[in-house]
Amino acid sequence: MADAAPFPAAFPATDAGWPPWRGAAPDVAETPRRAPAVPAGGHHRYLPTSSFDSRHFSSGAEAFRAWCDAIAGLFDVAPAGGLASFHARMQTYRLGSMLLGSVESAPQQFSRPAALAARGGVDHYMVQAFRRGGCRGDAGGRAVQVKAGDVALFDMTRPVSCAAQGFRYTLLVIPRPILEPLLDRPDAAHGLVIRGDTAAGRILSEHLVSVCARAAQLSAAQGQMILQGSAAMIAGCAGPASGAAETAASDLRRAALDGIKRHVEAHLGSPELCPDEICRRFGVSRPTLFRLFTPYGGFSHYLRERRLRRCFGEITSPQHAHRRIGDIAGAWGFQNEAAFSRAFRRLFGASAREVRQAFLGDRRPGD
Repeated sequence: MADAAPFPAAFPATDAGWPPWRGAAPDVAETPRRAPAVPAGGHHRYLPTSSFDSRHFSSGAEAFRAWCDAIAGLFDVAPAGGLASFHARMQTYRLGSMLLGSVESAPQQFSRPAALAARGGVDHYMVQAFRRGGCRGDAGGRAVQVKAGDVALFDMTRPVSCAAQGFRYTLLVIPRPILEPLLDRPDAAHGLVIRGDTAAGRILSEHLVSVCARAAQLSAAQGQMILQGSAAMIAGCAGPASGAAETAASDLRRAALDGIKRHVEAHLGSPELCPDEICRRFGVSRPTLFRLFTPYGGFSHYLRERRLRRCFGEITSPQHAHRRIGDIAGAWGFQNEAAFSRAFRRLFGASAREVRQAFLGDRRPGD
């Protein structure tokens, strides 16, 4: 049989433990390896590792079912060919809430719909450096085509659906608080592809592949430092790519946009936060405000989504389990509970009550 599932066991939604909707966590099978000599006066703490190999199963169909279980916390998958020829291998290393690994598989369709993103509570970015094959699909309304040599970046809080060829890629999953502050335009990062025929793409791909190839030799402290540096490199390489992919904005317009977004984050719960208040405070017209936020569906859409994500965070938090969902919604600017419920379901693919039940079970008031 294969080792324990690499993704759910080695990559829980939070460091607190196993995602609550999946039940008890299986034992993670650690891959034995010889430790290098311990320096005098010190010690090593190696990166936990787990693996999946379809060759350990009696048939392609059995291997595919196990594969679906292994990545169920991240993607829904469907085979692109016959099950008899299905094969996949994966080796992952966990460092806190970061995950590094190598993945290869036969062709398949994979998707992360809004409902799965809502249940998952995975507030991370996924970086894939394709060494063979590629994929084509949609990332939150953005057309994506990835080829061998390219590096793709996905925001795991947003939907994605792709058809993948037979592929092999190096994987790095990074928590949002580590990577997002380094990104030039974090809201434009979902579905971003850094091309392998550019210097930035080649440097980033070679770096990620090299780190993964040597992960078994790293202590936890070494891995932490290297992956923090990898996050900075990803952000540095993504900056030019996102600039080429998006319409260039003047420095003044970008400064205005950044200032407005900071103001929104600081006053999300204020009932006075609205387009008119923003226009007065920042001295812009309503048409200008709309143009600034066109990539986000307009200012009102942006504001509503930011408030909904704050609500999601508190609805699924044990620290707020005693609060009514309606009270949480009201605290973040939703004065109409029915309108909040409809907007929440549209964004996350499930009701607020269903999401709370998935995360907290019975630790909740009678909403």
